Amino acid sequence: NESIAAQQVRQGDAIVLHYTDDYTKDDNKKIGTDAIEPVIQQISSLEEVTIANETAILAARKAYNALSTGQKLAVGNYILLTEAEVTLTEALIDQIPAEITLDSEDGIAHALSAYNRLSDDQKELVENQEKLTAAKEKLDELTSGISQLTREKNLTMEMASELQLEIVEDYEEQLGAENM
Repeated sequence: NESIAAQQVRQGDAIVLHYTDDYTKDDNKKIGTDAIEPVIQQISSLEEVTIANETAILAARKAYNALSTGQKLAVGNYILLTEAEVTLTEALIDQIPAEITLDSEDGIAHALSAYNRLSDDQKELVENQEKLTAAKEKLDELTSGISQLTREKNLTMEMASELQLEIVEDYEEQLGAENM
């Protein structure tokens, strides 16, 4: 434990300026590189972005979000994380088939979830967002149509049941009249 006067800034050291007017509310208690370096390494490992490494991208985001405000400022490769998230979202949207069916629902939901996790600035960078919007609208039409058909089917079945009940009642009336 060196005194502050004996410490020197070296190549690669993160310099974080911190200001607070009330140290009792300081959320930057651990500004050391021991908390920051693993996050920087996680983000650096995201060089090739594919759907297969979605878990690594999500883990890097979670680790970054766990840092204090001061620590986040020291993560010099944060832009790589935001770019990876955009690229991943675009890849998930690209996986949505041109012909939307009910089987497309999981893929659309997955891409929509990734898109909704993005910041507004990141969303503006997603080049195929229109495909996601169109797919979601088509899926909504399909599910709405199915809901309508289901309601009509249930109504038809209810009407058929009532008709069957009337036929049975009529038959029983006729049997009763014949037995008299």
